[in-house]
Amino acid sequence: MVAAGGGVLTGKHLNADSDHDRLNKAEYFQHYKVERAMQIAQIVIDIAAEVGCSAAQVALAWIRQQSPCHIPIIGARNLDHLKDNLGCLNVTLNQAQLTRLNTASEVDPGFALQFLRGLQNLFLRS
Repeated sequence: MVAAGGGVLTGKHLNADSDHDRLNKAEYFQHYKVERAMQIAQIVIDIAAEVGCSAAQVALAWIRQQSPCHIPIIGARNLDHLKDNLGCLNVTLNQAQLTRLNTASEVDPGFALQFLRGLQNLFLRS
């Protein structure tokens, strides 16, 4: 999982007119700019306002708090970004905030999982 997703979860791409909007300028990043990603970014920004920290710190703290097996990877482009990102070590999200983030980012298993569950039920009844 990419915590900041090319900067999407930091909220800097919510404004399409932004001068530094790499998502509008680089075709590689187009897959990040989808409505769902922007909705998740808005939740990250809202939680950052609640906690009193940056959206990047919330995104990194969210990953850090998932389990000991999840380690956020910092991709800072300059010293200010690095300092801000390291600030995630001082951020602890409460259970309600983690639930909001986890719920918003759940992957819809769609048809494949429904099909497999149907097969499972069919074989368990036999």
